[in-house]
Amino acid sequence: MGKITPKLLISILVLAMAFAFFAKSPWNNAFNLFLTKSWAEEDETQSAESSTWSGKITVTYSGWSDRVRDGAHEKSETKSNATYYVKRLPFISKEVCSTCEADWEGIVTFTATFDQQSSRRSERCTSSLVVRGNGTGEAHMGLSCQDGDLLIDVGSVSNYLDPKTRKEREVIAEYKVQYRETACDGKEYKGERTASPPKTIIQNERCDLKKGRISGTKTIKGKSSVETITWDLALDSPDLEAVIIPHRDFNWWMPEAGKDEKTAGNSLEVTVKVQSKNEKKPSKQKAKLTFELVDVSKEPGVCMNWPRNGQDDFDLKIDDSNEELEVPPEKKGQWAQTKEHHQEFRIFVKSYDYGAYGKLKVKAETKDGRPISVRVEGQPSQDELMIPLDNNNNHIADKYERDFYIPGNKAADSDEDFIPEGDKNRGDGLTLYEEYRGFMTKNNKHVRSDPAKKTLFIYNKVPHAKAGIDLFSAQSRIEVFELDKEDQMSPSRVINYNYNNHHAHKTDQHGLKMIEANLETGTAGEAPLGPPKKVDSVRIQKDYEKVYGNKKSITIAHELGHAVKIEHHGDGNYECSDKGREYCMNEFERRREEECGYAPDCIKKYRGALFFYIAVQNGENSGDEKCIMRYYEAHYYEKGWANKTFHPYDKDKTPTGYCSNKGTNPKTGDATRGNCMGQIRVSDK
Repeated sequence: MGKITPKLLISILVLAMAFAFFAKSPWNNAFNLFLTKSWAEEDETQSAESSTWSGKITVTYSGWSDRVRDGAHEKSETKSNATYYVKRLPFISKEVCSTCEADWEGIVTFTATFDQQSSRRSERCTSSLVVRGNGTGEAHMGLSCQDGDLLIDVGSVSNYLDPKTRKEREVIAEYKVQYRETACDGKEYKGERTASPPKTIIQNERCDLKKGRISGTKTIKGKSSVETITWDLALDSPDLEAVIIPHRDFNWWMPEAGKDEKTAGNSLEVTVKVQSKNEKKPSKQKAKLTFELVDVSKEPGVCMNWPRNGQDDFDLKIDDSNEELEVPPEKKGQWAQTKEHHQEFRIFVKSYDYGAYGKLKVKAETKDGRPISVRVEGQPSQDELMIPLDNNNNHIADKYERDFYIPGNKAADSDEDFIPEGDKNRGDGLTLYEEYRGFMTKNNKHVRSDPAKKTLFIYNKVPHAKAGIDLFSAQSRIEVFELDKEDQMSPSRVINYNYNNHHAHKTDQHGLKMIEANLETGTAGEAPLGPPKKVDSVRIQKDYEKVYGNKKSITIAHELGHAVKIEHHGDGNYECSDKGREYCMNEFERRREEECGYAPDCIKKYRGALFFYIAVQNGENSGDEKCIMRYYEAHYYEKGWANKTFHPYDKDKTPTGYCSNKGTNPKTGDATRGNCMGQIRVSDK
């Protein structure tokens, strides 16, 4: 053994004194606690008054009966399921409620389904009753854990003392369901009634508050019923919170799609940060994060008209490319969980549809399994991130509503386009959501249409038609989009064919198909009178320019006017060869004999009299001279009634727009109809 020197002895004495001092120090106690106590144990110092519970309780009930009573065979089967969502159930102090039996008490929400089928058969008659439905609501819940005995009561109490207002509140757990009853006489009765979710009492189970979690499953079997209850509740962490932070451009984000339903368009970056509720007290705690997309849209296709025969898969999915994230394939991108605990974590939510919507839920748990409260940044009362930003909850991005100055209370199924006013019927057959979700147009360009303007889609197969389409759109004030693929409309020309059976679709709105055709001589174009669903096609004379020159744009605008239900200014124009118009031929025969003699040029002037086109008073050529719907060519116009006179029509003004009154015309008088802008009808509803 070595020799102890004076220097070594002094060093030993100093260390011993330091150790003795530190062992008595309160700092040492804190240090030991930090080393030996878990995070949950540190948190036990919180008072009961500040503790809350969160989680859910699921109840599945099946009941049946099969009996003979009063000579009739009665049979029934009932299935009732409910999930109760517990969110920060508060502690109730006896000072607040001296009569309250539970330690924690409050209001929980539920979703429930009900299915009951019953029948009664006798020699005299047979009757049946079917009651079905699902719904949501609120219920009262109480929770106690005294001496290790658990007591949970959900739904059996209807009067609840609200600790915030100190006032009694009635809470009736019920929701609406539909019934269909067939009476003995064969008459059927339908209606609505209320149903209650299965009430739940859990007792004679063990609990340990120190663990911070209560969970279990219990099955209760009766002679004619089976009830299974599953509960999973945990004490909330009072000092921590998980904050959902969308990307800084979230206010301007709208969903987009790729070329098909399997290709993502764009994505939204979302960060979750675990932090102390006390901003002055930073925290380094980490949590396991679970992400879930709920209430996600499943619209067929990627927009209203592409692709045809679209499938209805989830329109929002969590990106699975992050190796630190577990995304099970069977969850189809709707659920993911971090593999480790993190203080901050970022995910991307991909969009597969231009009208995609849903909510992102986040669950955060400490290493010992205690839940952490969750909120959305800037929205303390919200614990789910609505995607996209949609404050009025109509499934339409607020950015779209801002871009088009839409009031915040418009419903997704509203259809109130008012430009142009037309026949005073608002709308274009496309709901607000459909115009927002948009359409695929020429050159695979996606557009979101203007909900204030009536919108028309044209599948165009006519060359050099753009000038005519543009003229029609500019002068009618109708928003027009050109299509270049036949699949951009259904076989029956429906333009908004990609929809599910939900509230945001009201009308199968049709587009127009414009084609070239070999029309009879003298006909530059033709179209049935609209609205669009009545127009099988808009037909323009083939090789138009060779026959009619440079008037093609006016002809196209004229025929498109018919397709939106604009009629001619009047009727009655005729050719001299028409039956009953012999006086016309007689008049020109008389003129030829009186004026021409044997002069070749004069004879030539009247040679085609058989096909002279005559404009009548108040007919197709009447009214506003600048209106596209007015005929502006003829050989002669007639005047008078008993003694008709014929006058050379001469050159007329070129039409430039659509009239808004009957107008007047020095040759053919006022229009019988006129006011073409007031006739416009785009909607098929």
